[in-house]
Amino acid sequence: MEPCVRDYDWLWTEIDVAGEPPRIIPDDHGRIWLTGAQLLDYIYGGPQLIWSVLTAIFPYSRDAAMADITMPFADGNLTCWSPERGPQHPFGCLEIVCYDSSATLLIGGDDFAVETFRKAFPNAALIRIQDCE
Repeated sequence: MEPCVRDYDWLWTEIDVAGEPPRIIPDDHGRIWLTGAQLLDYIYGGPQLIWSVLTAIFPYSRDAAMADITMPFADGNLTCWSPERGPQHPFGCLEIVCYDSSATLLIGGDDFAVETFRKAFPNAALIRIQDCE
């Protein structure tokens, strides 16, 4: 998913990993903010994301998104499986939900993101609700 990942800044919430945790200090709300390059560097290190929500945010919206304290979550969030929903964060245009290390959901995204995700994760559930604008 490298081309898609690099185009965004990423909000990472509900950070539960097997392997080395990220070396980035969370903000006051427990969220980690990453550039696409930082996320790729970390993911290529091989951690398994057990519970996590990664929300793609356009770089020009990052400051406004950081001011919004919405905390996307997966554990216990039954709306993750609802076909009527989009990304949880109001500035999010694409969301990757790692659900108990047994499912990976893509929520939102354009055609390119969906096809790239499908190739990277052929067994993942895809819920496409809205396009990035």
